[in-house]
Amino acid sequence: MNKFFTLLSLTGLLSISISAYSHSEHDKSRFVSPNGTDNSRCDNVLRPCKSISYAVSQANKGDKILLSAGEFQITSSDELFYLKSALVPIYGGYNRFDHFQSQSPQSNVTTLKNVPYDMTETLRKKGFHIIADGKSFANDKQLKTKLASYQQLSESQKDASCVDGKADIFDCENIDLLAHLPLTQMSSKPGSGSDIWGHVDLNTGNEFALMTINNGVIIVDVSNPSEPVEVGTISGVNSSWRDVKVYQHFDESINLWQAYAYVTTEGYNGGVSIIDLNNLPHSVSLIEKNNVVSTSHNIYISNVDYSLNIPLPDQTASLQLVGANTRSGAFQNYSLATPTTLNLSSAKNYGNGYTHDGTSLVVDDQRAVNDCALLSGSCTVFVDFNEKEMKLWNITDPENATQLGSAEYNDVAKSNQYVHSGWGTEDKQFVLLHDEFDENRGGLNTTVRIFSIENLTSPIQVGQWTGPTRAIDHNGFVRGNRYYMSNYERGLTILDITDPTSPTQVGFFDTYTPSNSANFNGAWGVYPFLPSGNILVSDINSGLYVLKDNAKTSAKGKFAFTKNTFTTEQGVNLSIDVQRNGTETNEAVAVSYQIIQGSAQAGSDFVVANDTLTWAANDNADKTINIEIKDDLTASEFQESFFIRLYNPINGAVLGENSYATVNIIGIVDSGSGTFTETAVTLSENTGEYVVEVNRIGSTSGELTFNYQLTASSATLGSDVEDISGEISWADGDSTSKEITLAIINDEIEEENETFVLSLSAIDNARVGTHGEILFTITDDDKNEAPTVTLGESFQVNTEQTVELSAEASDSNDDEMTYLWEQTSGTSITLTNADSLTASFIAPTTADSLVFNFTATDYRGAATTASITISVVAPTEVITVTPQKSSGGGSTTWLTLLSLMFIFPFRSFRNSQFK
Repeated sequence: MNKFFTLLSLTGLLSISISAYSHSEHDKSRFVSPNGTDNSRCDNVLRPCKSISYAVSQANKGDKILLSAGEFQITSSDELFYLKSALVPIYGGYNRFDHFQSQSPQSNVTTLKNVPYDMTETLRKKGFHIIADGKSFANDKQLKTKLASYQQLSESQKDASCVDGKADIFDCENIDLLAHLPLTQMSSKPGSGSDIWGHVDLNTGNEFALMTINNGVIIVDVSNPSEPVEVGTISGVNSSWRDVKVYQHFDESINLWQAYAYVTTEGYNGGVSIIDLNNLPHSVSLIEKNNVVSTSHNIYISNVDYSLNIPLPDQTASLQLVGANTRSGAFQNYSLATPTTLNLSSAKNYGNGYTHDGTSLVVDDQRAVNDCALLSGSCTVFVDFNEKEMKLWNITDPENATQLGSAEYNDVAKSNQYVHSGWGTEDKQFVLLHDEFDENRGGLNTTVRIFSIENLTSPIQVGQWTGPTRAIDHNGFVRGNRYYMSNYERGLTILDITDPTSPTQVGFFDTYTPSNSANFNGAWGVYPFLPSGNILVSDINSGLYVLKDNAKTSAKGKFAFTKNTFTTEQGVNLSIDVQRNGTETNEAVAVSYQIIQGSAQAGSDFVVANDTLTWAANDNADKTINIEIKDDLTASEFQESFFIRLYNPINGAVLGENSYATVNIIGIVDSGSGTFTETAVTLSENTGEYVVEVNRIGSTSGELTFNYQLTASSATLGSDVEDISGEISWADGDSTSKEITLAIINDEIEEENETFVLSLSAIDNARVGTHGEILFTITDDDKNEAPTVTLGESFQVNTEQTVELSAEASDSNDDEMTYLWEQTSGTSITLTNADSLTASFIAPTTADSLVFNFTATDYRGAATTASITISVVAPTEVITVTPQKSSGGGSTTWLTLLSLMFIFPFRSFRNSQFK
């Protein structure tokens, strides 16, 4: 009886521990065993799947696949492709009976049969025993083609027109390749990409791509779209999930546009990174890692124009964090009044449920009164994609969010639904919605559902688009009557939404060449809003694409300004023509235009109303927008600008290349500003020389000259730093960076931190930019304390196991540190990420004792080293598994698991008692 209750207790504990374990540490793993069954999600250690290919099909972004002991015959080119491409990491050497907790390749022998010889070494390092042959694949043309095309995704391509369905190696329709910047050519060597956004610097007109990657965000200058240039990378915690948006505003005090990027991540304690974009195209820098939340899945900015990233007329921009670790993941509104930081709010600035993604619409028709209950003005409607439903909210007052309505659908089971994201049409009457599970789990082809929001309190589905493959639809954006959709393994898909209830495909570009299946590879994000009309695409596996859109064609018309920039005197009436450019004009068409103020202000600098231009049937003549340009009676204003955008083309005509126009009002010649790249620098006393970069920002017209000088605070000029002063200047048209070299003087006196200031002062009409001075702090190296290093206790690992080494380091002075792992004894191994806090290696094939040193060094040169010993243990017995012939496995598997669980503990107990 006692033994019976002991067994029941052990079984209960086993059930509890398995449940807790499967929901925490293994929520990113899929499990495979020779005796498994391919009929589940592969995420339950007690119900593993049987085949590699099936497990890959069930994997989500960021997952890995663990194989238990046993034999696996590689019979399909798909499985071989997954093993070789490592799209989803696959590891062997696990034990089904300890619930895949520990890798031990020599005791848990995971054998792969029929593998080509050239793959053996790579797979052995992942914990597999290999029986190499693979002759059956030697002449597999499909596999060779698939592997070759995948390999080419790590190479750059450019300037390839789409001809007969191909642009270089990429399948296409109506889209040309301008450039491909692969992950392999990015400076931080990221393992994967995620989302993307664009930015046009309104000071210069230069265009940039901001692409999130697993280790940060990369900023790329795409002003010359065939030659993208990396400006810089802001590093972040490692995560497969990262998102970015940009906000830009005009600062009258320095007569410059100021821009900031906001980056969220699901990586642990990643916070919200706020990035300074105001030194482009020279560099970017991190302003702060804001901690209003610890993690956030996504980010959105409402009430802005998506091409210019500036506030819409009569609107105030606000930022939404979605899927954060607070408020149960509901969206949260934040003010951008001070764009360099985010502050917590105590108001009702949030929704309910878990918001995965969001978008917004400014509704200024009768719905603002009827549905939003406003007495006047427009209603900002936030569209909340809330896992199992779409919700609409009134966030006109961001501090008082109120729900308006919601919508669901039932053409696929709820368990196979995930209401993921979407976007509104430019007439503000429809929302196109993406479900991320209906293809992968529900077995559908690509499906985009369309909802009418004519009644904001009761959205209803009115149509859908079904694609030709099972590729998953991810994110989408509307520009004109085109819908630009990142379609995972199919790449970019463009839909004609002239009739939003019945879209049709007019273009695509396949960034993921090996397949078009319902897996989480390929295109993650798309940005179709650059003023140039070029399209940006981010691909998880292969990086950044810059594409040319040829899908905006229609015989009914192609609306465009005659040029994209107009310059006018003050005190005149300006006429700007808009062309139809139709070849079949037998039907009426129309397009709306919106005025967006910039440095020039509506009312005081110009007068014009938003309106719609209409062409009757058989009318192909230009239409005119008339604008009153006010006079500057003080003659003291710099050149000022505002913008006009065309939108919402009606009845089948499309937007052309020049759908945005900039209007420049002539004023005092602006020669730009001079600025440092940073505002505060801390240097060690033993630094020696330090080079300061100075840049010209904005206009490059005319000459620009500044004096620079040092001012002592607690530091003594001549004793702590050499006293210097001088002049820097730029010629007309010159925008190159200038340098000032400082010489820090070292001494052997123990002293407190000392400070001095380097500043710029304007000569003639020059203007100092955002960063006109730098506060330097000199820290003493004589009284410096070395960093503190903590390593865990020495531990044992199995032979051929993938091992992780982790360290903690801190510095009492909060100095920046560098790290280095080094092996000092034992069988030689190869360390990965040896210059980080966490490194890894693959244990040798024989038992041994390995010793590693970890060194943390602060920027003043003080270092601390600690060591750890890793004992590599060889197995005393080998587990092999013979696949069962039974197709069930349910009760039999449970009995086998339970019997082994009890046999092993009792055997250990008996051995310990009778040695």
